[in-house]
Amino acid sequence: MKVKKLALGVLLSALVATGSVYAGSTYQGFDVTIGKLAGKVGTGNQTKQTGGANGALKSTFNGGGYNYSARMEKTNGSAAGAWARKITKGKTVTLPGNSSQYKNSKIRVKMQSQWNQPVNFTVRGQWKSN
Repeated sequence: MKVKKLALGVLLSALVATGSVYAGSTYQGFDVTIGKLAGKVGTGNQTKQTGGANGALKSTFNGGGYNYSARMEKTNGSAAGAWARKITKGKTVTLPGNSSQYKNSKIRVKMQSQWNQPVNFTVRGQWKSN
């Protein structure tokens, strides 16, 4: 029993020391399909480390070479930053923050295709909320 408690204590200490897997200062991967005709999709969540700070998005794959837009927002859709536009494969962009994106807020990236985009397409990359 003592061994189990000791092992559990070591494991919990390691988790606390390393922090959240998706802390806002760490890049998190995404692999999403954006719908046609101004379709929108969101990524997984991160915990904001610095309130109001700008984030970053690296686009590493774009299945069709189409432009898309992205912005950070709280997971309920509020406190959205301005859109970063014309994102393509190989491009790293700044995602503007919002002063209502407080430290420890749960943040995601919302991506949107162009209004006249004729087909769905897949994009991959990494992002962080900072």
